[in-house]
Amino acid sequence: MTAVLRGNFNARIGRDNYKWPLVIGKHGIGKCYSNGELLLALCSEFELIVFMFKQNDERKTTWMHPRSRHWHMIDFIITRCRDKMCINSTRAMCGANCWTDHQMLRSKLAFRIRQKHNRQGTRAIDSYEQKKPSPPETVANQEHLIHHCSVDACRLLQKRTRALKSDRWERKAVQRAADRNNMKGFYSRLKEVWGPKKKGPVHLKSTDGMETFSDSKRVVARWSEHFQKLLNVPDDINHETLDNIPQRVTKTSLDAIPTTGLRWLEQSPKDGKAPGGDGIPAEVWKHGGDNLFSRLHQLITNAWKLGSVPQTWKDASIVTI
Repeated sequence: MTAVLRGNFNARIGRDNYKWPLVIGKHGIGKCYSNGELLLALCSEFELIVFMFKQNDERKTTWMHPRSRHWHMIDFIITRCRDKMCINSTRAMCGANCWTDHQMLRSKLAFRIRQKHNRQGTRAIDSYEQKKPSPPETVANQEHLIHHCSVDACRLLQKRTRALKSDRWERKAVQRAADRNNMKGFYSRLKEVWGPKKKGPVHLKSTDGMETFSDSKRVVARWSEHFQKLLNVPDDINHETLDNIPQRVTKTSLDAIPTTGLRWLEQSPKDGKAPGGDGIPAEVWKHGGDNLFSRLHQLITNAWKLGSVPQTWKDASIVTI
């Protein structure tokens, strides 16, 4: 009986064939880490072999790291060493949609179905039984029919799925916006395709962790309490040590009122950006003209002379993720 292990082992076994000659082949990829060492040691103990075939790296890797965007091989087909001739090929199916972030791993097996032999001394079967095909032929025909039906069904399903996806994305012009680097249109059309996000109530725990609540007023009060303890902490700094730190020479020339214009605002902000707390979009600053820039420069110079800025310039919005 042929035993086959397959699935996500969450292990990178690398390509060190000299260290594990009876466990892995010469066509590995990447480096070996701690989980891979454990898997290889287990396979060596129970005389198992991990199948790797000579092919492109995109046909070997099955999972992409979300941060580095590098592809790794962490899904494997494993069987006993004595059954290694039964595995003809193993490859990752790049276009298969299996509702996971892993690529589907496909392997071709070759095995023989044992024929059933009649015991000696049994009576001859009747004419009706003689007309029926032998059990091995029946099983082989059924397997052949099931294989062709499954292949045709998968092909039709993939074709229909691709057509539906292509039609939906073309109607929403998502790809067109991405090709033109129109991020505002890209995300707005993505929102049309996937729909608006459904925001549920925010659940927080009390200070002692014994109670959970979702009332908006209590949530705001709990966040306020949290940041009060986090930010308003008395310092334990030795001020005498700070006074002994050598100071740089004070540049009095920086006390002069700034006279440089604000023309750099015309090129720096990009269109389509979200406005700040004042609600003024970036397009207003780019196309405001000399009148707007002169008023803004006057406001900055007044704050410079008085030595204080408005409270709204000091406020910050904390967004929890």
